[in-house]
Amino acid sequence: MHVALTGAAGRVASGIRPLLLARGWELVLLDVDAPAELASGERFVAADVRDGSALRRAFAGVDGVVHLGGVPSERSWDVIHDVNVLGTRAVLEAMVDAGVHRLFHASSVHASGFEPADAPTLAAPSDSFYGVGKLAAEAMVSVYADRFGLSAVSARIASYGPQPANVRALAMWLSPGDAARLVAAALTWDGPGHAVVWGVSANTRSPLDPEPGRAIGYHPLDDAEAHAHTVAPAGEEPLDRLGAGFCVRPLGIRGGR
Repeated sequence: MHVALTGAAGRVASGIRPLLLARGWELVLLDVDAPAELASGERFVAADVRDGSALRRAFAGVDGVVHLGGVPSERSWDVIHDVNVLGTRAVLEAMVDAGVHRLFHASSVHASGFEPADAPTLAAPSDSFYGVGKLAAEAMVSVYADRFGLSAVSARIASYGPQPANVRALAMWLSPGDAARLVAAALTWDGPGHAVVWGVSANTRSPLDPEPGRAIGYHPLDDAEAHAHTVAPAGEEPLDRLGAGFCVRPLGIRGGR
């Protein structure tokens, strides 16, 4: 496949790019700053995610788009709306103009962060401006999927990293390997339409329903439990809600995932 990645210099993209290349994919990397290194099979295009003209040129001839670009945590609503919501709309407009019909959209668990942590659903009581922005972006994806026949998957990514970083991540971890599997499943899903799935690995402790992912062909292999002996005891962050600390931090104040 020939695939464009927005946010290509970011943390998630940096982890999955070599895994996608290993599948034989060719990648067009889009970001405001170039990644530290480019591998064989990668081409970089300097582009802001809101720059429709640059996006259209970069999307010409690709088979699908992996939309990872945007603000990755809580910010003011104006910033979230400008980058994450309007940026997603610009990506969708450029896809339609370029005739691209497959999309992986990186949403977030914080779109439903006020769900109870022990029995969350894909309902949408968001926990922050960041979560509301991701939810609005999902709605935008749904509109374009229905109007223009796109096959689009929004993955509510939980706690991404090379290994689980804390006790919460033992339930919420998404490994780079499973992130790449999720992207591959999304871009080969037949659709058309818009599916919302959890972006999580096959964690023993996970309360997240795997069935939406299975429906698009996502079958994770990694389990955070293999790293449980390395994780420090829980701190003071509240764990009763899916969004943990996002549920109690002041709105608009930058925080972690």
